[in-house]
Amino acid sequence: MFDVPVIPPRPDPVVGRAPERAVLAAALAAARAGTGAVVVVTGPAGIGKTRLVELLAQDAGSAGVAVRWGRCLDDDGAPPLWPWRRALDPLRHDATLTAARARAHGNQAGSPADPEAAAAHRFGLLSAASDALVAAAEPAGLVVVLEDLHWADTISRDLLQHLAGDVRRSRLLVVATTREPAPGPPGADLLPLGPLSAGGVAAYLTTAAGRAVDRDAVALVHARTGGHPLYLRTLVQVLGVDGLTTAHDPAAFERRLADSPALQHLVAGVLADVPPAQQRLLRVAALLGEEVDPVLLARVLGEPLPEVVDGLTSLAYAGLLAPVPDAPGRRRFAHALVRDGVRAQLPEADRPQWHARAGDVLEQDGAAPGEVAAHRLRAATDPASCALAVQWARRAAGAAAGLAPAESVRLLRCALAVSGGPLRADPELLVELATVEFLAGDVAVCLERCGQAADAAARVGSALLQAEAALVVRGNGDSGTAAVLLELCDRALAAGAVPAPVRARLLAQRAEAEGSCGQVDRARELAAEALALATSSGDVTAVLAAIHSAVDLLDAAAPPAERERLARRALVLLPSAASSLARLWPQVWLLDAAYSGGDRAGVRDGVARLERLAAAAALPLVDWHLLRVRAAHAAFEGRLDDARAANGRAAEVALRMGDPSALGMSQAFQLQLARLTGDPAEMWPDWLASLAAAPPMPVVTASRASALCLLGQHEQAREDHDRVLAQVPDLPRDGRWYGTLFALVQSTLDLSDVRAAGVLLEQLTPVAPRSGGPGSGNVWAPGSGWHPVGSLLALTGDLAGAAQALELALQVDLATGARALEARVRLDLAEVLAATDPERAAVLAGEAAGLARRIGLAGPLAQAEALTRRLAEQAAAADPLTPREREVADLAGQGLSNREIASRLIVSERTVETHVRNA
Repeated sequence: MFDVPVIPPRPDPVVGRAPERAVLAAALAAARAGTGAVVVVTGPAGIGKTRLVELLAQDAGSAGVAVRWGRCLDDDGAPPLWPWRRALDPLRHDATLTAARARAHGNQAGSPADPEAAAAHRFGLLSAASDALVAAAEPAGLVVVLEDLHWADTISRDLLQHLAGDVRRSRLLVVATTREPAPGPPGADLLPLGPLSAGGVAAYLTTAAGRAVDRDAVALVHARTGGHPLYLRTLVQVLGVDGLTTAHDPAAFERRLADSPALQHLVAGVLADVPPAQQRLLRVAALLGEEVDPVLLARVLGEPLPEVVDGLTSLAYAGLLAPVPDAPGRRRFAHALVRDGVRAQLPEADRPQWHARAGDVLEQDGAAPGEVAAHRLRAATDPASCALAVQWARRAAGAAAGLAPAESVRLLRCALAVSGGPLRADPELLVELATVEFLAGDVAVCLERCGQAADAAARVGSALLQAEAALVVRGNGDSGTAAVLLELCDRALAAGAVPAPVRARLLAQRAEAEGSCGQVDRARELAAEALALATSSGDVTAVLAAIHSAVDLLDAAAPPAERERLARRALVLLPSAASSLARLWPQVWLLDAAYSGGDRAGVRDGVARLERLAAAAALPLVDWHLLRVRAAHAAFEGRLDDARAANGRAAEVALRMGDPSALGMSQAFQLQLARLTGDPAEMWPDWLASLAAAPPMPVVTASRASALCLLGQHEQAREDHDRVLAQVPDLPRDGRWYGTLFALVQSTLDLSDVRAAGVLLEQLTPVAPRSGGPGSGNVWAPGSGWHPVGSLLALTGDLAGAAQALELALQVDLATGARALEARVRLDLAEVLAATDPERAAVLAGEAAGLARRIGLAGPLAQAEALTRRLAEQAAAADPLTPREREVADLAGQGLSNREIASRLIVSERTVETHVRNA
């Protein structure tokens, strides 16, 4: 009907508006179907209201719907109905609408003088205009956009209100934008548009850069802009595409801001009407922090408090500052990016003096160490101020370490920079920094820092500090990390005499590292030596470290009670002020023991204890342990969606920690989930590549064979399978032993390798009575140890032994609540019994199908249904009677007469006689 104007797309990406776009898309679809609407998009200036409506207009144009635009003006001289005039001009060839426009725009001289008549005339004009717009929307629909409704004249608002009452029975969609929070007329739908979330900012930056952007950069940009699209676009202009990947460097970031014409242009416009005295006030306030404390600002400036308060009030009226909730009198910058730009206008040479004054005031007032340190670090320009900055940074880092390790890392890294870097820093500072980096989960950087600390300690001849550098990282099973720790331990042990408790801790650390590198026998000797030395010294920290190494090196066939005994011994020794990390390990060990012992209540209690510990700790390593425990427990109980979600979050934490072994565990979990569901798509796409890059340990090779088998690549799997199988008799029974054999069982069954089944049965049968299997419940809860034994026996042809083992596995999984594993056991047992007890097999297959359907096990479900059909076909082939003949024969066999049978089955007696004769 009308020409549709084409709105060219803007170059900047549109992200984070999916919900709002969906609302407008639904409104457009409803209008085209005959149910129109008035939608008012609200939000502050620059939030993206116009951009959102432009996208709607593009969608409408693509659907063949006409779009008309009107814009209200911030001009007292604008004529009445100006936005409607602009919107309606393209439609003036429509006679009905033209007449309505003429009356609606009519000159005042022609208006009735009587108030009632004038009101009636006004109503008539609005009705005519409304009717004309509704008519113009037929038959394909019409979208009218009114921008900046906050500047609209009264009659323009009246027409919008009038339309809101009529539009529901039309194909007209009116979309207005306004800065007011809720100005829509009755009947209009409000669509508030807020700032972008952190996820929206990440998507914007990724799209703008054309590649993934660092998490720290996203966090910084989100904090600076508050998610406001206008400031976000400005910041992207400041940083450029390359700068998006390095925005997490605060110093570089501030330099870029200081030199940015785009930001300075934005700030210059913001400050254009601000008096010079208030600009000075604002610049110093911007230097002091995100929030403005009038008392602190007045003392730093040396000005009377009332004058400072008056100045801040004026700046608040100008929209540059906003009140701080629950903090009467305090202000904050309305947008952090504006604060950055204002601060950049303060000459860099003048800044240290203002920070020094602030540090003096805060120190006099007994402020928190972090507040003082923030200014002392920025005031460091000479040896005295640098020493003071390092002192306060270390104090602040110590105060933050328990609750905010990332903040401790930031403070100590600042202190390191002020000290002149790793080559000039105090080794104690480097050990401190490595420790908090480990707590914060930055394992790779922490290891490098430990090396720097050891070098610094060697330069000053301190064997004790070399030992401390070797003892920072604990509980990491990655062989690459273990190799670094071995070197650090050897350097410390060779550096000179250290107290017995320290030597015991070094021996324990070296034992764990040896074990991770596969030297289990030597590692156990060192662990025993460490425990004896620690016990004789009476040092609790040393004893706990030695217990840690003893648990990590336990024989996989050791009874769960031994792991539990060591865990409880550690819990008794833990001091009341022990760190969350120290408390973590005994809880993990107890949970492992509960899984291995089939203690359902113990597992439930162990998960709950870890939940409480993680909530109190806020440490990445504790979070990671909790998440992988949640994933394993959810999979064990058949809550597969919960398992996938928890495992995905665990992988994210592992990536942030830079710990390849932790990430490998999440990938191994997905492999086992894929084996459980029978769906290769459950495996992560890069799993095989990760295995190829991992150290060539038996557990890695066995996992690759299992993965290849699941993908149907049996020939490629065979090589890995045979390689590990040859090593089975000599595998050390450490924490990886059962995981290696568990993966090898999977490839053995897939490859139908009877010889391998015999080898594995020799290893696994002795530990099969273990209720939950001898593996850890934190990576994957494997269920009863009888299940793999039964499956292997079936492969060898020992169906009687297989049935017995699988019956035991079913009892265990029922007792422990292993719902997902129970479905698999029922199915495997049904397959074994299919030849000898088809009736029981049919019942088990049906139960397995029901469980698999409820849990979401597509592979086992298909297998169970196929087995059920096969058993039914076999039963039908074995019975020559029809179902009705069989029913009559059974009743006759019970002694019922033909008449009684006919009465019960509601058939004729003659029919019964025929069935009996046939039978």
